[in-house]
Amino acid sequence: MRFSEFPFLRYLIFFLLGIGLANRDFEFQPIWVGGVLGILWIFYVLAILFFKNRIWIAPLAYAQLFLAGVFVVQLHQKPSTEQPILGTPLIAKTLQFDIEKPRSQQNLLQVYAYQRDGKWINSKEKILLYHQDSISLIPESILLINKAPELVQGPKNPGEFDYKAFLQKKEINYTLFHPGGLKLIDDNHLTSNTWLSPIHWRQGLANLIQSKLADPQAQKVAKALLLGQKDSLDKNIRAEFADAGVMHVLAVSGLHVGILVSVFLFLVKPFKLKGWKLKVYLIAVVIIIWLYAMITGFSPSVVRASVMFTLITLGQMRDRKPSIFNVLAFSAILMIAIDPEVIFEVGFQLSYVAVAGIVLLQPMITRWWLPSSPWIEYLWQLAAVSIAAQLATFPLTVFYFHNFPLWFLPANLLIIPLTFLIMQIGIPFLILGWIPLLSDFLGWVLNSLFQLELWILNLFKNIPVTKLDELTIFPLTMFCVWGNLLIWASWDLFPKKRLVYIACFLTFLWAGNRVINSLIKSNSQLIVYSGNEGFAFDYWDGKQLKSWNQGVGVEELDFKVKPNRILNGWGKWPESLQAFSLEKNLLFFPELELLIDIERGMIKHEYASFSKVEYWQENEWIEQEKNAPLEIGNSSVRILF
Repeated sequence: MRFSEFPFLRYLIFFLLGIGLANRDFEFQPIWVGGVLGILWIFYVLAILFFKNRIWIAPLAYAQLFLAGVFVVQLHQKPSTEQPILGTPLIAKTLQFDIEKPRSQQNLLQVYAYQRDGKWINSKEKILLYHQDSISLIPESILLINKAPELVQGPKNPGEFDYKAFLQKKEINYTLFHPGGLKLIDDNHLTSNTWLSPIHWRQGLANLIQSKLADPQAQKVAKALLLGQKDSLDKNIRAEFADAGVMHVLAVSGLHVGILVSVFLFLVKPFKLKGWKLKVYLIAVVIIIWLYAMITGFSPSVVRASVMFTLITLGQMRDRKPSIFNVLAFSAILMIAIDPEVIFEVGFQLSYVAVAGIVLLQPMITRWWLPSSPWIEYLWQLAAVSIAAQLATFPLTVFYFHNFPLWFLPANLLIIPLTFLIMQIGIPFLILGWIPLLSDFLGWVLNSLFQLELWILNLFKNIPVTKLDELTIFPLTMFCVWGNLLIWASWDLFPKKRLVYIACFLTFLWAGNRVINSLIKSNSQLIVYSGNEGFAFDYWDGKQLKSWNQGVGVEELDFKVKPNRILNGWGKWPESLQAFSLEKNLLFFPELELLIDIERGMIKHEYASFSKVEYWQENEWIEQEKNAPLEIGNSSVRILF
């Protein structure tokens, strides 16, 4: 196996390099990039037609791919403009059905116009609405709202989840909580085209699940697993799936598409179709796969699996067997070209890394044992797939979620076959749900299977230690891990001496990175976190973390304080930072020589000695003058000693 056998893998690398450059702080005019791209293409064609020496063809092709990556990003970038303050009243339409939340209903609004200074101003802004109204909103409902929405704020603390960036990727810049009394102007805009839209099909299938499955928890899991609707899942269910290492089951993914394909291929297997009949059937299966992808919301993992199955099917119809790596790389190029931002989505990254890991590592793992029994061999093959996927994805899992499930292998051995059975029943249930008695029976079977699945997950939940928590990994370490996994997968394909040298280089690179990070970690610093109604101190003296909490709740600590502790590797159990109350609203910290005015939200530092003061703004530390007044509450403050 040689790298030259996978041309689309090479194309993807240069395409990604262009994407990466364009996402840096460089200014590129799309017209100039497009012009240079066109000139390179002309030279490329001339080189093919008129030059016998082909030495320039490859560099010209890779240069075009690189510039294509830059050009794609430029085409999708929107000019950064300051978001307007939306006045009231405003007129907006709903874009979806209500989604049930613990204390409210959620919907998405598209603003038509808003009033400011007595004038109506047209707008296309989107608002994430939370309301407690008795009416249930449906798509295309027109609302008159007399409450002003709020701009979504960015994180105030390092490591805190950036909800603003998350919503901006969906072109949402505002949120609005409405206690009730929404004024519905019109809800009769449902046309025949609207009823044919995927959102109505999805809602109709969701209503079918709710009407035929008796257990409320089973309903929520069914909507997530079969339709990709995870918004109604509560935290406890998510935690059970995540802690057991089977969260991928809830995300409609390649697993579900694979099961769907196997269902349709199994149905036609007894007929032994050949020739044009088989081709027609395969085309029908491809169409069904894309309809399913549309209904489930075109998640990155489903699109990846759908593209791959389509390409493999087209190859089979032409009596060809395309390389899985070429298919994987081509599907990635296609998805990135449509939306360059998709490469920053966790689901996209996990999906592609998992498939690559399974293809590369699963054959290596299955060699460890050759069972004689077909049933044991099936379980071993399933275990090998699970181990390969976990080995490939655990660096990303630790990087984003800071934990690792310990019981992923037995959980997957139980849950994946059960999920396969659920999909075998669930797909006919969704298709034949209009038949009264049959849908009742299939609904009862599905309800029982989902209850069994939740019962199994509850067993894993009750195990004393289910996961390793508060882990951290640096980007360089991730690439070192992946590099060593590639060396293992390539052990029988390349000279072993060369692979050993590469492994040693990666090890020295990792060790050097550890030394540098330990030196950075030894610096003493104080971070003042900003809470909703209080603040918290973290003082790292180079060896030990000491903390002080002033009005930050337990749940807030998990989201606003702990992420930064994990990123810095400061440990779970800080000591208490000593403080004295001098008088009302004044706290003195003798170890830091700092005085805090709680009422005014000020740090008095006349007698403290430190080298630098920084505020957390726009996801980075911004240095401030040391002699300037230090305010706390609006964003985090970092003091370096």
